[in-house]
Amino acid sequence: MNTQFSIKREKFNGQLLAIGRLVPYKGFEFLIKAINKSNYQLHIIGDGPLYDSLKVIAGKNIFLHRKVDETMKNQLFHQCDLLIVPSINRAEAYGMTIAEAFETGMPVVASNLETGVTWLVQDEKTGLVFDTLNAESLLRAIKKFEDDEIFYQNVSLNTKQFFEENLKYEHFKNKFKNI
Repeated sequence: MNTQFSIKREKFNGQLLAIGRLVPYKGFEFLIKAINKSNYQLHIIGDGPLYDSLKVIAGKNIFLHRKVDETMKNQLFHQCDLLIVPSINRAEAYGMTIAEAFETGMPVVASNLETGVTWLVQDEKTGLVFDTLNAESLLRAIKKFEDDEIFYQNVSLNTKQFFEENLKYEHFKNKFKNI
């Protein structure tokens, strides 16, 4: 990602973002059903075989963006408060969108998959982890960011720091030089 910007995230506004190929293991059906009856707005960027069926079940508070250019993607990163990673099995090994979110200072709420996802999304440090396929657990995690501005601000700062210290290209380049 080439966001070239960092956002000062001070207040939670109820805007959620999810990005990925619309395939079963990504958990978008679960996410839509969990968010449908909430007061949150959810933007999903992605395309794939589930697009049409997800469009059918999405409530008025859920917006599916099939394909977007970098400008639109950056706008959504700027507009939204949290990245949600709802994957439902270990096929989600890492999650590049998490690194993109961290670059902008966006906290992440992710399924507890015990993969690279939870190495990135460190519970209460760079985001919150919820019990996979558990809507109540997901909504509790989102609500924690909504209810606690200081927590939201601190986690946002932590994501930027984690990105700078662990995920920037220069960091990887230096690590490989030392191997």
